[in-house]
Amino acid sequence: MHTAYVPAVLLVRPGLPWDVLSARKLVSTAVVRLPPVQRKALAWAAVLGRVAPADLLSAGMALRSWFPLALSDLVPRCLVVRVTGEVEVPQLLIHALDNVEPTARRTALHETLIELAGLAAGAERARGRRRWRGC
Repeated sequence: MHTAYVPAVLLVRPGLPWDVLSARKLVSTAVVRLPPVQRKALAWAAVLGRVAPADLLSAGMALRSWFPLALSDLVPRCLVVRVTGEVEVPQLLIHALDNVEPTARRTALHETLIELAGLAAGAERARGRRRWRGC
């Protein structure tokens, strides 16, 4: 079963019969068995959701060295889906990750925001230097 096509809205509802929950349990088991670095990459991919890594690099964001390596392991397992250069994490996987590591996405978001704030501050400083040179 390809996780991109699982009707996650239906599968994450509480109170479903056991036979319907089998896909959810399978995905949760897969996430639990992932090495920590791959769970971290899954959280980062969920936070960056549908942003092309090439766009992040061209904007000056330094992707951690473990991120592309972990993604290259997650894509063949259908835990992360590539869509025209972008990376997408299916809702069912996000739900399983949140159950297994409740703070993983929040940590990834925090780290991403710090990185983006640094880029913005650097761009602002560069713009200020250009303005002063023009006087």
